[in-house]
Amino acid sequence: MHNVSDDCGGIYVKDDSNKLIATGTLFNDNRSKRYSGGAIVNYRTTELEDCTFSNNLASINGGAIWNKGGSCNLTVKDCTFTKNTALEKGGAIYCETNALVNVDGGTFTQNYGERYGGGI
Repeated sequence: MHNVSDDCGGIYVKDDSNKLIATGTLFNDNRSKRYSGGAIVNYRTTELEDCTFSNNLASINGGAIWNKGGSCNLTVKDCTFTKNTALEKGGAIYCETNALVNVDGGTFTQNYGERYGGGI
């Protein structure tokens, strides 16, 4: 994937009926120019396994993933996060209040959050 958007670079999961399941997917060079979530903005349920996130950028939070809050559930299993950048918080993943994130295995390397949380 290589996408650029004002609000979300790659995938936007919002409605109650939506659920994202991705296995073995490469999320590379996605950009959110004005907001958060360089590769994924998650408002509901997202399950990721053996995925690679590299060189994604968010202008605010969540260089690779923005887990928005409320009823959000994010499961990340054996994924690799490398060189993702958020110009505010959460270089790889930013998880808002009351959002659930479960990370099982994987690696976080050289991710950068300008203010807080280089990795998560």
